[in-house]
Amino acid sequence: MNVPKKKRQSNIELLRIFSMILIIGHHFSFHGISTYVKDSLDINKYKKKVNFIFFFGPAGKIGVAIFFMISGYFYINKSNVNLTIVIYETIFYGVLTGFIGILFVHYGFKLRYDDTQSFIDSNISQIFNPITGGSSYWFVSIYVLIISFAPIINVFLRKLKKFGYFLFLVLYWVLWYSFPYFYYYYSVFINLENGLFFYCLGGFIKLHLKKQDNLLFIFIHLFIALLGFYISSYYFLISYSIGYVISSFGAFRFFECLNLGSYNFINIISQSTFSVYLIHDSRSFRDIIWKSINWNYIYQSKYFLFYAFIIIFSIFFVCIVVDIFQKKFVEPFALTFINKVSVYLGAQFFKKEEEIKYVNVV
Repeated sequence: MNVPKKKRQSNIELLRIFSMILIIGHHFSFHGISTYVKDSLDINKYKKKVNFIFFFGPAGKIGVAIFFMISGYFYINKSNVNLTIVIYETIFYGVLTGFIGILFVHYGFKLRYDDTQSFIDSNISQIFNPITGGSSYWFVSIYVLIISFAPIINVFLRKLKKFGYFLFLVLYWVLWYSFPYFYYYYSVFINLENGLFFYCLGGFIKLHLKKQDNLLFIFIHLFIALLGFYISSYYFLISYSIGYVISSFGAFRFFECLNLGSYNFINIISQSTFSVYLIHDSRSFRDIIWKSINWNYIYQSKYFLFYAFIIIFSIFFVCIVVDIFQKKFVEPFALTFINKVSVYLGAQFFKKEEEIKYVNVV
């Protein structure tokens, strides 16, 4: 008897899309406006436009937090993980955008800071070491590290009772998440610590919080998300310790409670959100995209908001289209090749289970 495959619900997939748009909006504000418009924060001169920057200021961190929460939500009950696609896509786009960046410089593209050698060096690093090279994809480095150890982390988290898990999150939040921001004592592992916190928070939601799909709870979670967003936008210290957590939690629960059903077009787009990050925030495209825009004209225009959303959504959908083609015409062949190579290397260099001799230690 064939059991029909369960359709993937689109509410969390829509959350992925929403989170990536927040991240692009953050990059629009800081890699774009704040970098190229000298007096962009002059509230007397630009008034409401400054509020746009403050609005998208925390958006990037909230979007990243939600991505880690989604990982915790889906991985918490898993005892094994597979990072093949994540590593493949990171290498593919790291190499592709790195070579494109070097070609742009070779044919006369002027860089943001006119530091050609640094740009070339970082692109070479991205080509040969995209995952841990540190030139651009810091998120991937943290993500791969957390997910690699997820089976071990999950065993510990699943053993905790609800109150124990909650107490663990509170202690983590106080000691490793909030403390550094209040005392400016930043660990070199701050991004890893933050990512792990939101991974654990996503796992807590999955294991211990019921999905409330009535309108009252949906609007309560929406209010919590907007409150956290407001705090994150205008209050620096508590934005890190409280605002990001409240906003990410509220947004996640809001989308989790939506009964959207399964929409194929949403699910297809959401599968490419990771690649949107890999393309538009690569070391080379970060310069190419944001330097190509006439920022002073856009920021001074009365149609600024219209231009802003056109740019943000254009970047998003162009990257989506690129990755859909990549997934259709390149990725299947690449993954088949990777699988064959891994099977061959496994046979050559690793013993079979029955060949391993175990020694009992008394």
